[in-house]
Amino acid sequence: MVIQKKINYAEKLKTKFTMYEKIFIVNADNVSSQQLQNVRKELRGTAEIVLGKNTMMKFVINKDKAQFPDLLRLFPHLKGNVGFVFTNGDLNAVKDILLSQKVQAPAKADALAPISVIVPKQLTTLGPEKTSFFQVNFRDFTTTICYFDTRLCKFPRKSPGEPLK
Repeated sequence: MVIQKKINYAEKLKTKFTMYEKIFIVNADNVSSQQLQNVRKELRGTAEIVLGKNTMMKFVINKDKAQFPDLLRLFPHLKGNVGFVFTNGDLNAVKDILLSQKVQAPAKADALAPISVIVPKQLTTLGPEKTSFFQVNFRDFTTTICYFDTRLCKFPRKSPGEPLK
């Protein structure tokens, strides 16, 4: 059963490599299934997205390297949660569709920050136990983040456990 799924995936990927002239790689970190469904719906008829295990993608490319020698250049980019977007149309049009579906995601523990996160100095209702990494003043039962803006994490690093350099 599992072996048959892998064989089917390999055949599907090989078919896409022969069927489409253009391909690019997309990062699928923090993409919900609903968001992916919306992207596939928008791309219908112009492009197709194929996600899967990087080792399977590398296996298919390596197995047919005589047929697809240019695809070997994709190997260094097959790291993390990535997928292929196949198209015969305009790459800029497909890119615009993908970027139109991009939404901000809430921060998660141990996730890589896609941007730097800075907390501006401000008045908060946080108690002293929740502000251990800020410089604060406690006045009138409120916490004021003072002196300067606090950078929680700098792109691209995990937050907030890693110290700032």
